[in-house]
Amino acid sequence: MLVGPVLFGAGRLHPGADQAALKVPKTRCRRLLPWILAVQVVGADMGVATVAWINLSRVSDLSGELTSICSEFPRSGPALVEEAGIARACGHPALLHPFIMTSLSRRGLWNATDFETALSAGEFGTALIDFDPKQPVTGVHLDRWTGPVLNAFRAAPTQTAYPGGVWAVSW
Repeated sequence: MLVGPVLFGAGRLHPGADQAALKVPKTRCRRLLPWILAVQVVGADMGVATVAWINLSRVSDLSGELTSICSEFPRSGPALVEEAGIARACGHPALLHPFIMTSLSRRGLWNATDFETALSAGEFGTALIDFDPKQPVTGVHLDRWTGPVLNAFRAAPTQTAYPGGVWAVSW
């Protein structure tokens, strides 16, 4: 028995019926609702498809160079990566999350000085980043890395560019 919709909605009891049935009046909005939902679903699918296409294009650029990129990782010891997926694809664990590291440092919850000094001294050997370290850093990369780390990337003696915007920075 559909009592709830009848009591709280626009439904009515059918005369002579032994049960309550939902009879919602047909309005213009009710006829438009399927079209509105279809447009919303198609629009969302187009957005997801665009993002997927961009990511797949980047992956296809990287997949051809993955062997070369993986050769940048040291055989032992830590390697610093901006994207954990690259480290995993090369069989290495992600060392740290740069955004979290920088956020903790800026909030005074973690002292990044030891890390920054070790990076500048070349103790990490290699860093894989998603930007050209020789160019001025803008956008999200300013949120992901502290100033001294960006300076260490810029001053690294070896900087190798790969397709897909990946740079290997080595000391």
